[in-house]
Amino acid sequence: MPIRLFLADDHPILLDGLMTIFRSGAGYEVVGTASNGVEALSAIRSLKPEIAILDIRMPGKTGLEVAAEILEQQLPTRVILLTADLRDSDAMEAMRIGVHGVIVKEMATTLLLKCIEIVHAGGRWVEQDSLRRAFDHLLRREPAAPIATLTAGELRVVELLAAGARNKEISERLRISESTVKNHLHNIYVKLNLGNRRELARWYENR
Repeated sequence: MPIRLFLADDHPILLDGLMTIFRSGAGYEVVGTASNGVEALSAIRSLKPEIAILDIRMPGKTGLEVAAEILEQQLPTRVILLTADLRDSDAMEAMRIGVHGVIVKEMATTLLLKCIEIVHAGGRWVEQDSLRRAFDHLLRREPAAPIATLTAGELRVVELLAAGARNKEISERLRISESTVKNHLHNIYVKLNLGNRRELARWYENR
């Protein structure tokens, strides 16, 4: 079975180049493309590709923002970010949200295909020099404030809960399942060392 891919890049020439690469290989099927992050996220939710290859800086939503939502919503899609230049801050954010692969556009086609192979098999791929620098930087950082440990999705759940919303309303507002809301709340309680909704609402008011 070919690996089902989704491609998103706001540069038509690069998108066409990727399409050419994957059309020439029997092991890949491109199920969809997009030129901005909003279109990409909507299509990925619908098509559920095995791997999404996203330009890290796109209009609408960045590749990092799309990746964060894919992972927060627990979609069955692994994410590879494609970038012209991998900044340390990008590598750090990719590590934080749990992206499966990051690759620089100028790398050889063989490395891109190797990255896809490793990610599809359940592994991770990040350009080594940037990963090392980002990891060293993380080790030098002072411990983050509790609110900084929450993901964007978790913070949205906290905000709605503090406003009085129940799990069903939160799931409808954020367009995620109630089980995902419960998972977010479990992670939030662990990160903030809290025991229930009342303590969480009080923490948010006094933050």
